[in-house]
Amino acid sequence: MQKYHTCLEKIIDPDLGQTLASMNAIKSVKEENGRIVIELELQSPITYLRNDYLKIFEKTFEYDIYSKIDLKVIEKSTVQKRKHSKLNKIKHIIAISSGKGGVGKSTIAANIAVELAFQGAKVGILDSDIYGPSQTIMFGVENEVMEAETDQHGNTVAFPVEKHGVKIASIGFVMNRDDAAALRGPMLARVFSLFFEQIEWGELDYLIFDLPPGTGDIHLTFAQQIQPDGVVLVTTPQEISLADVRRGADLFKQLGVNILGIIENMSYFIPPDIPDKKYYIFGQDGGKKIGIELGLLVLGEVPFSITMREDSDSGKPIVLSDTGSFQKQILKDITANMVSELRRQSIG
Repeated sequence: MQKYHTCLEKIIDPDLGQTLASMNAIKSVKEENGRIVIELELQSPITYLRNDYLKIFEKTFEYDIYSKIDLKVIEKSTVQKRKHSKLNKIKHIIAISSGKGGVGKSTIAANIAVELAFQGAKVGILDSDIYGPSQTIMFGVENEVMEAETDQHGNTVAFPVEKHGVKIASIGFVMNRDDAAALRGPMLARVFSLFFEQIEWGELDYLIFDLPPGTGDIHLTFAQQIQPDGVVLVTTPQEISLADVRRGADLFKQLGVNILGIIENMSYFIPPDIPDKKYYIFGQDGGKKIGIELGLLVLGEVPFSITMREDSDSGKPIVLSDTGSFQKQILKDITANMVSELRRQSIG
């Protein structure tokens, strides 16, 4: 097994750019029942790493060896102690944010959550847009109710609704659909705090926060109390959205929150009957330009899609679509890029 061990030592981690030897990642290489069992311990999150490394092994080893490899990936412990005890069983907390409404932030957040769950991760999503909660619609659970009970200390404990493998909590579960949340900023932040403090998530690999648009009290409360691992900024290519991205990025930098990257939504439109044609309705390359300006990674560009809109309205995120649409693959790639950047930033 030594020759395999020596070969593994030279392999470079696809995210971190370090060799397995330098990371002390090779825990064991042994033969069991005619199979080569490789055990690696890698920096979290490891959601996509097994498949990533299998692709590397396929190029590294001869076929007769590669076909006999069993790979086990162990995740280095990453759960940090957070201010709120209910969050201490959550490995990674990621916010999806936008400087303005109407850019498709909630749709992006829902698809990211579902894609992570599809990859085998334990995922929750918290819809914290008190003025306009929409995740109940995105997941098709408008008529569901979050169950609640009183714990031994007399505190209310609420349990998320589950759909598509994702635990969902939303202020929409406790508001009538057409009710207006007539709250001032400080009260808004207080309602937000009371809401998330009552939710029992259990153990999660990822908790996705769908933040309200803008840069207000909830964002301050989120950054200071939740201690997120990172935030993703969603924009469209047009200048009015990009201006809000600048403000959002500045706020999160001031608050010490890592920015994982930018997602440009509504990048272009491809007519279903002319698949080779692209229409840049809101402008072109706005996300790339703001990424260069701010020194931020562009995680991907998502085009307009009638199917995506229809799927969102019907409670089925497009990453679950059976049609094989290119929007589905783009969102899968964006999620993988986000996780890779989270992993890179986790080692500072």
